[in-house]
Order: sequence, then C-alpha cells, then structure tokens
Amino acid sequence: AICGKPRILIADEPTTSLDVTTQKEILRLLKSLQRRLGMSCIFISHDPMVIAEITDEVIVMNKGRLIESGTTDEILSNPHETYTRSLLENSILPLNQDYDTTLRRKCILKITDLTKSYRLKRTTLFKSNVFINALSNISISFEKGSIHGIVGESGSGKSTLAKCVVGLEIPDYGELSYEGQCLFSDKIYVLDRKKIQMVFQDPYGSLNPRMKVGISINEVLKVHKRKISKTELKESALSLFRQVGLDESLVDRYPHQLSGGQRQRVAIARAIAVDPDILICDEAVSALDIPIQAQILQLLISLKDNYNLTIIFISHDLSVIRSISDRVTVLYKGRVEEEGAVNDIFNNPQSEYTQSLISSIPGNN
Repeated sequence: AICGKPRILIADEPTTSLDVTTQKEILRLLKSLQRRLGMSCIFISHDPMVIAEITDEVIVMNKGRLIESGTTDEILSNPHETYTRSLLENSILPLNQDYDTTLRRKCILKITDLTKSYRLKRTTLFKSNVFINALSNISISFEKGSIHGIVGESGSGKSTLAKCVVGLEIPDYGELSYEGQCLFSDKIYVLDRKKIQMVFQDPYGSLNPRMKVGISINEVLKVHKRKISKTELKESALSLFRQVGLDESLVDRYPHQLSGGQRQRVAIARAIAVDPDILICDEAVSALDIPIQAQILQLLISLKDNYNLTIIFISHDLSVIRSISDRVTVLYKGRVEEEGAVNDIFNNPQSEYTQSLISSIPGNN
C-alpha cells in the first residue's frame, strides 16, 4: 500500500480480527509511517477505543450520513449527538461481577495433558519432517453452568483446543472427559455430538449460502431428532428464532439477506437446537461492531441462565472476555500461562505475559 509513496493511506478496519498485542503493533506502525512519510491516513473502525489510540480527528457516520465531526478529544469526551453518545456508551462493555468464587461447582468437562501437533509441509524431498506443537500438556477444568473464557494471541492454540473438544481434531496425547466419559476411544470421537456444539467466527462461512436459514436449522433437527414431523420442524425453527431474538419472518431468508449480527444469531440458534450442555463460541463476536457485540453477549448470558449452559468463550478481545467470563484461561504458544477467576486475572495478573496483554487493551491509557 505504501510502495508508491501515497499522499493518502486508507486503512479500512485493519486491526479488527487481530489480538491486542498485534493490534498495538499495527497501530504503532501506522503512526510511524504516517509521520515518516508525511502522508495523511484515513482510519476506518467500528471500535471507538481504537479510534482514540490513533486518530487526531473523527467523523461519526450512521446509515450513510455524517452525524458529527471534530477533534478526537472533543468527540470522545464531549459528544453532542445522541447517536455518538450511545456509540461510546456501548463501546464500554459492563464488567462481570456475578461470579461467586466461594461456591464449589461441578466439573462438566476436564482436559488433562492435552497435546496436539501439526506436521509442516516439507520444502525438499529429503528433508526430515518438522512438527509444530499447537498445544502442549494443556490441563483445564470447566465448571457446569459457567462461562469460561479462553484468551491468547493468534497462534496460541485457542481454536485447536476447541476443535479437539468437538472432535474436529484428534489429540496426539492427553485425556478429554465429559462428566467422567472419555471423548475419544482409540482416536475415535465417541461422545454424542449433541452434548457439545460450536459457534464459529464467520457465520456466513458456516451457513449454506444456497439454503434458507430456517432450513439450515431444520437439517440439524432432522439429523439428531429423526422422528420429527414437518409441522414440528417449522414450529421448532420459529421457537429457536424467538429464543435468539430474531423475527419469525426471517426464517425464509438466505444468509446474504441478513446482517452480520442476524447471521450470528442464526448460528447460535442452530447450535442450541439440539439442547447441548456445552456451547463453544470461537471468536463469535470479533467481526461485529460494538453495539451488536453487546447484544450477542447478552444473548449468550441469557441462554446460559435459562438453560444452565456451560459456555467456552474463545476470543482475542480481552474487553469481551472480561465482560462475559466467570473464569479465564490465558494461553501462550500452546501452553496455559495463567488461569483463575476473571476479576483475579484482570485485577491482579501474575504472569508477565498476561500483564502485557492487559496493558495492550485499546483505551487503557
């Protein structure tokens, strides 16, 4: 982008899917390039905290219209428009204060010494195989009816851990057990797949673009509840839509006809259609803007409370983790760096790596 020495650089959501430390590095790089090359930078983002870190002036837009403009300090400290104020209020997610550390809870999922490695592609015919450890001797216990956050940089092993739990990857070593029952037997996933369901980062990629969203939910019900009539299928789909806050009229639409937040709600509805005990959310809100993030997080909390769900919430966004989680595990290079109650981790982190992650949160300063 800068090889032609441009006068103006447009950065459109360049840090949206990045972890906080990488995000901080990219913001520093953009600042240094802008100063060294003497160019202007138009930085587009849905996150006011990131805007606060890098910009001098701000333009607030909504539905194609300019709502408000001014210096960054003026807009963020004294917004005049109602929309700007609501945007800033929603950007600060509420802290989770409900977790009682004195209560002893039942362990529903236990991971012991989990190890998973991948073989790298050989560059020459006679070169020996090279393996990289995605997970190394991971041990974590998940409490029933709680939200357990998994946080770490890109490449820390978060998604690999989730894939091992749902059987999309086969561990090399270690034991995974659900209420005392082993998930794998002779490298074969033996747990009833209804017990653990997963919501992926990109709902558009996980939904069939040629299938109406209501039919996508019906397909899940047909597989797991074979003796179900067409009337029951339709009623179940409509009921699930209501549970996740979607209008029933959307049941006959295709994924491309829905917004990002609506598609993610459909993905959640499909995941809870079979009444799972554990729901894994892998970066489920990272691609959504701040107000929609808050809505999806509140939906997950209400589902947990209503159905006593255990939620494993994976994210690189520490603000989201702090808002929704009861307990937190910090991963670094495939190993557990630190684990504990959410307030203990954020208020008194013991690991230098955890401290660096927290200090890198946009808006901390």
